[in-house]
Amino acid sequence: MVDKFYKEPRKRMRLEWYDYSMEGAYFITICTLSRDLLFDFKPASDMVESYWNKIAIKFSDVSFDEFVIMPNHIHGILIVGADPCVGPSTLQTVPSSCLADLPRMVQWFKTMTTNAYLNGIKRDNWRPFNGKLWQRGYYERIIRGEEEMNALRKYIIENPKNWDKDEENIR
Repeated sequence: MVDKFYKEPRKRMRLEWYDYSMEGAYFITICTLSRDLLFDFKPASDMVESYWNKIAIKFSDVSFDEFVIMPNHIHGILIVGADPCVGPSTLQTVPSSCLADLPRMVQWFKTMTTNAYLNGIKRDNWRPFNGKLWQRGYYERIIRGEEEMNALRKYIIENPKNWDKDEENIR
């Protein structure tokens, strides 16, 4: 008999050996829960874009490359550079709010956009969602060179043109 409370362990998405606060470029995809089409109207997509842009304010050693908001997901490239908060001190003395690591940035982004979306539902009758705004986890890829960076930039730029053919597009 199978224990009905037993759940298979979740597959780890992150590389166990990789330090996600290291300098580098990361391709990110974050999807809405159940792939709900919640960002296909301007107020919601503007809100998501504004919080994406605020990542660089919250985490000072981050810059952006390409970014796109699709009706049920986002794609973007985040570049983590040398941390200006560190200066000559050691990492042990740096305030944790200055350290940018990918999981913390994504968690912050998801939290802020969820709260803002809930306010949009209450104040402006935005389309409600079931349970959570975002899927648990996200997809990330460590970009390992100029050729890969250019291919991912092209993918992000062309993504909206390909939406009509996308299997996620229920319309």
